[in-house]
Amino acid sequence: MSLDQSTRPLDVENVRVFDYRRDVIVELHGETPDGEFDAVSYVFREDPDDETGLRSPEIEADHEAAVHEALDEADYTLT
Repeated sequence: MSLDQSTRPLDVENVRVFDYRRDVIVELHGETPDGEFDAVSYVFREDPDDETGLRSPEIEADHEAAVHEALDEADYTLT
């Protein structure tokens, strides 16, 4: 698995959302162009000013649609 996620595009095959006490984690699983399995995780924190929203980390442009779709399906909103 690459530590520098910005250098390897990912063909997303599976997305999981994990809800912890104050964090929500979105994991993307898929293959790189070289055919290697890779996983990318994004951690979202509860927004202290908005109990229904999450503060977003920087999301790679190639991953944005999959991350936003997964959060929408799990009834989360980004602030």
